[in-house]
Amino acid sequence: MSNYITSNFSNLIFSCSVPSQWHMEHRVPDHCVVFVRQGKLLISDKGRTEEIPAGSCVFLKKDCSVRLVKASFAGKNYEGLNIRLPQNILEDYFQRHLKNNEFPQD
Repeated sequence: MSNYITSNFSNLIFSCSVPSQWHMEHRVPDHCVVFVRQGKLLISDKGRTEEIPAGSCVFLKKDCSVRLVKASFAGKNYEGLNIRLPQNILEDYFQRHLKNNEFPQD
């Protein structure tokens, strides 16, 4: 197993670096946006796997069944930045910015 390094700021943003070939997680504690800085992120849910390459970002919903594999790619270990979005922050955003329950279409 790898040595997992995180820095957490006000429980909202943290960065991580996985200094080995891969690290697996089974749980996403809050909704979050993940920016993959280097390496790749494999997300498996309900029999389907998506690969998120370096330079890309993805929104992950709070879901205990999702499986994340943070893996090295092209000789570079995984590094990423996660922005956690707890339920109260999302509710506050939607109450302030979306009127009449109008959700973006795209």
